[in-house]
Formats: sequence, structure tokens, C-alpha cells
Amino acid sequence: SSPRTSMGCGVLGSRAYVVGGSSFANSQYSSEVYSTADPTGATWTLHGSGAFPSRSNFAMTPFLGKLWVIAGLHDGQPLKDVYSSDDPTQISKWSVATYALSDSPFGHFDIVAAVHRGQIWFMGGEAQKQVYSSKNGASWTRIPTTGRRSFYEGTVFSMKGLLWQLGDERDCSVSLDGVQWSDFAQMPWNLYSGRMGMVGANALTTGGRAPSGINFNQEYSLVANAAFPCLRFTCPEGTVYKSITASSCP
Repeated sequence: SSPRTSMGCGVLGSRAYVVGGSSFANSQYSSEVYSTADPTGATWTLHGSGAFPSRSNFAMTPFLGKLWVIAGLHDGQPLKDVYSSDDPTQISKWSVATYALSDSPFGHFDIVAAVHRGQIWFMGGEAQKQVYSSKNGASWTRIPTTGRRSFYEGTVFSMKGLLWQLGDERDCSVSLDGVQWSDFAQMPWNLYSGRMGMVGANALTTGGRAPSGINFNQEYSLVANAAFPCLRFTCPEGTVYKSITASSCP
């Protein structure tokens, strides 16, 4: 496999998957599907390619027992299709859920997705303030929102019954229903192009860069205290960057 960026990463069952992406050197797009059940991540298996158009800068998330690939870029052009599979290791088991996931005449790229309250939600990227959700991955609805900050390269995740958006300007916003949003806190770091994952009850972030192009290699965690929704931002050394009391939470 050649080095690549802007691929999709996700976990389904006991396997972690890396899908698609592109190379910096020659802008070659990929539809390859790799997976591993090795907890060290040292051994990966290539299962093939061609299950869907090659792409980068897309969203990928598990939902309803399947792994979902949502929109992205293909040869520099935005996509608006959605593919899924209940067994991503079998290329023949990938199928298209929709060729037109939204009412937008254009596709979507650099988006992020999460599962919240039994639906897939995606936002960010060139969509900026737009938020879409789906109960089945085939029919998508644009959600009118209030109080939500737009972001280009941030992340979104569901934790403790809330939908969390960490933006590329150090902002942190939360929503119960994906419609009404409230500012929660300013993060101690910039998550522009960084990544987020859930580890137990904690949300773990890694990497990212400033809009100026400076890369970060720190890891931080959002730790849910016993008196949730109070959170604290910590770095590996244990320094508490921000503490928020319950009265400050939306």
C-alpha cells in the first residue's frame, strides 16, 4: 500500500478498518479496504478495492451493524453517495444506500459523522453550518439548527446523551437533539484536522493542526466526571486545562 491521507477509519465488531484515502504525491484516490483484529495494529489485511468509487475526505461510521462510507471527494469532485456493508472484509457485500444523500445540488467533503439517538449525523467540511441526519442511511434530512457554530475541519461524537462538536477554532458546542446548540467551553488546543475516538467513558483526541499549518502531536482527553455534565480537559501529564461546573453547562 502507498502512503495516504484523508482516509476513513472505523471499528465494526472485533475489527478496525481503514478505507480509501488519497496520496499527497500524485492525488491518486483509493477504494481499498484494510482491516485488522490485531490489538497492536501491527498486522493489516487488504481485502480488495472497487466496492465503491475511490475517494478521500469522507465520513465513515458504524451504524445498524454496518460500516458506512459517506460522500467525500473523487478526482477532486464532491460526492453525495452513501455505501454500507455488514461485512466490509467481503468486497462483494458493499452496496449503495443512496446516490443523492441530500437536497444539495453539490456533494459533501471533509465532513464528520457520528451516531446519536439512533441516527447518523454528519456536518462540517464545505457544508459548514449544514447538519444532516438519517435513520436508515438512505433517506437524509437537513436539520435546521440554532446556536451552532460552523466549522470546516473539526470532529463530532456522541457522549452521555449529548452530541458534541469540537471545531477548528477551539470551540466546543453541545446539543441534546442536534437542533438546539449551546457553546460549552473553549478548548485548550485547536482540533483542525485532528481525530477523536471514544475509549470507555472518555473521548480521546489526537493530532490536528492550526490553520497556519503548524502540526500538533499532543493527545488530550475529555473526562466525564461523576457529576456529569461537568468535564475537564486533560493532557497525558494530567494537567487540568479547563474545569466547568454544572451551573455552567447548558
